[in-house]
Amino acid sequence: MFPEHLISLRCEIEWPPRSPYLNLCDLFLWGYLKGQVYKNRTQNVQQLMEAIREEIALIPRAMLEKVMQNFRERL
Repeated sequence: MFPEHLISLRCEIEWPPRSPYLNLCDLFLWGYLKGQVYKNRTQNVQQLMEAIREEIALIPRAMLEKVMQNFRERL
């Protein structure tokens, strides 16, 4: 059903535990951004891309600093 996409918990790619590529900071920011972007409905891909750009620019600096501090602690 998903050609050329790997959907598995066990796969050939071994991710180290607590990998920075799988950290909660990324999950938090993506979740936050998704919530902000989808507050307003877009009509096409161009509007969606513009909404994403706008919301990224509006992320509060204090939030980004807190995310970076959390990231450093996890490293």
